[in-house]
Amino acid sequence: MDVGSDSNLLSAFSLDLFLATVKGCLSMKPSVLKSCVLSISVLMTATMVHAQSDANSHEKGHQKSHQKSQAPTSQTAASPVPTDLVASQASDSDANSSDPKTASTVEYYRHLVFRESPVENIRGSNPLTEKDRHQNLHFKFVRDSLGRITEVSQMLGDHVVSSNGSWEGFFWFAPTLKISYQPNKEIRTFYNLVGEQVAAHGQVYQAEFSLDAAGQRQTLQFFDQAGQPVNSEWGITKYQWQHTKPGTVTEQRFNLAGTSMPMRPNLLFHQVRLEFGNDDLLDFVYHIDGQGNLVNNPTGAAVDRIVYDFNDNFIRWQVYNQQLQPVNGNAPQVAIGEHLYDERGNKIALRGFSTDGADKALAGTEGLTTNQYDRFGNLEKIREFNAEKQLIAEIQFSYSADGRRREWTHFYDGKGQLAGNQGPAAVQYLYNPEGKHVGQKLFDAKMQEINMQHKKEPSA
Repeated sequence: MDVGSDSNLLSAFSLDLFLATVKGCLSMKPSVLKSCVLSISVLMTATMVHAQSDANSHEKGHQKSHQKSQAPTSQTAASPVPTDLVASQASDSDANSSDPKTASTVEYYRHLVFRESPVENIRGSNPLTEKDRHQNLHFKFVRDSLGRITEVSQMLGDHVVSSNGSWEGFFWFAPTLKISYQPNKEIRTFYNLVGEQVAAHGQVYQAEFSLDAAGQRQTLQFFDQAGQPVNSEWGITKYQWQHTKPGTVTEQRFNLAGTSMPMRPNLLFHQVRLEFGNDDLLDFVYHIDGQGNLVNNPTGAAVDRIVYDFNDNFIRWQVYNQQLQPVNGNAPQVAIGEHLYDERGNKIALRGFSTDGADKALAGTEGLTTNQYDRFGNLEKIREFNAEKQLIAEIQFSYSADGRRREWTHFYDGKGQLAGNQGPAAVQYLYNPEGKHVGQKLFDAKMQEINMQHKKEPSA
């Protein structure tokens, strides 16, 4: 599990990896401060314009069997393919029933269920009532008369908003996702805050799934605005799946040149076997060769075990090598990583453990990181602590009175001082009268406006 470690985060703001970058900036090392802090400000600006996006389907009556953690076995019991994988097969007359007029239900959730692959169903967690949604950041799901998801939007009240809250995983790329259906096809498109179709996840303007006769997803191809195949932000143009048995899917990914690609730039699993539990949630990711044998990646990892709580929150990942022994592997370089949540399903802390169970900081950090949220569910503070539990860095975000847009970001060191002697210590976000984000201003530690140009850093 490579949590929050995309190499290019301009269209998917992953707070967990972001923390590692922040730590480097706030350490005040001259060699990294200027470019690092500026990268953060540009990252957050791009995030507000290009907020994350994907969709979600809630299955009733799940069997909540995932709170028990277990070491992997070389073979797991067969379990049903996630029900959303078996998309409804409509007649030709119904095939394009994604028109909102045919919507039969609307659902509201605070969060999205974590997904490691786009073959997984889009699902919501922590449901909200019609009344409660007006004062809470949430996801609105629209379903057609066949029960298929046709639209998912991140909202506050009746307004579509950017992703200013808890990290919602790797596959939420824009404020609104729309899904249409054709015979043996599922087509996804992305929209900005004012409802304009946009490219997301790099230059992906449209994502097209092919379905087999049973409605199972077979491939996913990305296209640009001209309708031509395009690589995503992670260098992937096509996903390919084989449903080998109930509850088990083999996945491969390729770029435009036909070269095999890893799951993400910093999750170096190529061909994988995905195994799902009886509740349709992903339990295991096995890195395999062409014969199905476990293979270590360059970090020594071959297996990720994913664990959820009874609310479908992703609470833990465990890493094993090909001998099924715990290993400090993948980009975070821990054997166990844990997310902690509040009662609203917001991620409030991230911590790691070594193979012997001892505390171990995730790569690029010194210890525990914590998040704090405002009354709407917007992320308000990120704090990082060292091994001695001393505060070493803090970021504070402030929002408009209605909670709908981020207005300031301030960077502090562990002593509460603005950290920006060689780079921006604060970012102000600018909007036009219609509320569209149009730019930013950067300030130093004395709150004097500064001008800096962003220089793209090489990928990690």
